[in-house]
Parts: sequence; C-alpha cells; structure tokens
Amino acid sequence: MKKVHTNPFRVAADERMREVQRVRHEIFCRLRKGYATWSRFAAATKTSMSLLQGLQVERHRLTEGICRGLEAGLGTHGLFGLMSMNEVQVTCLPDHYRNRLSCVEAKCRLDYFRYLRLQDFLRAYPKSSTLNQETHVGRELGFPSGSSIYSITRYGQRVTEEVTMVFEAVPGFDGWFDPARMTESIARIDT
Repeated sequence: MKKVHTNPFRVAADERMREVQRVRHEIFCRLRKGYATWSRFAAATKTSMSLLQGLQVERHRLTEGICRGLEAGLGTHGLFGLMSMNEVQVTCLPDHYRNRLSCVEAKCRLDYFRYLRLQDFLRAYPKSSTLNQETHVGRELGFPSGSSIYSITRYGQRVTEEVTMVFEAVPGFDGWFDPARMTESIARIDT
C-alpha cells in the first residue's frame, strides 16, 4: 500500500509529480501509437516489451531515468521535456559552480549540479539548535528521520527529480534545482 504523506512539502511535491506523470504518460501513449506492435516499439526504444506494457497500463512510473532511456533508444533528446544541463549553461553559472561542473562528464553534470544545489539549500535553510542540518531539513520536509538527506550528502546517493520537487515546494526555493532558471536569473542581474 502506498504511503500517504501529510507533510505539506511532500503533498505539494506528490501533486506536482502526479501532473508530471500524467503529461509523460500522454507523450508515451502518443509515441506508442506510432508502432504497429509492442515488439517493434520495444526494438525501436531498446527497452523490454514487459516494461513498456507496464508503463502503458501505469503499473510502472515514467521516472526520469526511464524517460531518458526511451529518449536515448529513439535518439530523440527532449521528447519528455526533461531537465538537462549544457555547456553554455555551465559557462553562465557563478564561479564556484562553473569550476566544479566544467570538469564533469556531460551525462553526470545535472546530477552533480543538483548535489551542489542541495548543499547550498542546506546552508540557506534555517538551522536547528539541536539537530545536524541534514536531519533537521529531512524531518522538516517529511523524510523519515532525515537519513535520506544524509545518504545524499555523505554517500553520494542521487538527488532524484522527486526529491528536488520536495525541496522546491519550500516557499522561496521554487526552481532551486533548475539550471536554466539559475542562468536566467544571473543573466538578468548582469544586464
């Protein structure tokens, strides 16, 4: 049984994720209609037929990773409108981001950017007098015990799209993990 969140940040993130899933499912269904059989669709996307059928009936979610895999299989970057980070965006970032991201492989750049933004979020979020910052933020945002945040900051677990949605539900942090918004705001300041 799926857990129902009562934390307002988790609720807002869940609502946003449901909308993202709805849009992705519509794209997926339109894409599927272009192929006569499941086997042709599987061959074109380089994905298993059972996974594709599960996605069709919404037994599986169209996660960021699955969507990237489908885009790569079809050779259609941007089909699902996923966030990405290109060289131009890296050059427009502040020095402390640009210096770190310029030496990162292109396919890992967004993950590392999210990691750096999470570190900045932890510094920007109000502190607790009794808890370490990872535990404090984790509990405030509805993560059980805060260990989720700790495993990201200490053990390099990915900052997933769903986790970013929880953080961006905090007032004042909308778009915090979006490199395009960050480079746009910097461009506005420079002009």
